[in-house]
Amino acid sequence: MNGRSLTMQTAATLTGLMLSAMVADAAEVKVFTSVALTNALDELAPIFEQKTANKLKISYDLFRRSAPSTASEPT
Repeated sequence: MNGRSLTMQTAATLTGLMLSAMVADAAEVKVFTSVALTNALDELAPIFEQKTANKLKISYDLFRRSAPSTASEPT
């Protein structure tokens, strides 16, 4: 995934958050995301907060894609 695609996905996610926050009248919106989105969210979060008067509480973490193991799989 390239940087531009990641930025577009982040923008789309924040747009969805803005719309849902406007309906819910939320004072704080919690976002759990990968550290890969740090730069994009650091840039977009102030814009979101200014336009919606809601506060973002962003938690960054490392995420791995892994399927849960099942009992039938060898270890």
